[in-house]
Amino acid sequence: MDEVQVYVGRRYSKGTCEYRTILDHENEHVSINNAIVKEYGPRLGRSIEQQLSFMPPLFAPSGDNGARHVVPELQQRIEPVAQAFQREQRRQNAAIDAETNYGALQRLCRDWALYRHF
Repeated sequence: MDEVQVYVGRRYSKGTCEYRTILDHENEHVSINNAIVKEYGPRLGRSIEQQLSFMPPLFAPSGDNGARHVVPELQQRIEPVAQAFQREQRRQNAAIDAETNYGALQRLCRDWALYRHF
């Protein structure tokens, strides 16, 4: 997987409590997503292999041409696993985006009010 870029708004100065709190929160999202990819990646791979084994051979003038025909059907066939992946991703990310969690994050720093005028 490629490196993930995490951005914190410019209004939060590097090194401040608020900056670190936002960065830590966003990195928690990255960790959740990486863990879910690690868990579901093999499932998706197995599902793709299984579905490909059920599909008849396709003869096409080029790989790109063949892929244009096969990929949409393959995506449809693996949709149940892909949806489970997305549901779990949304569920775990929603847990750290809950109002109670945001309240706890707000209590970590005392200068949030400095940023409210933006």
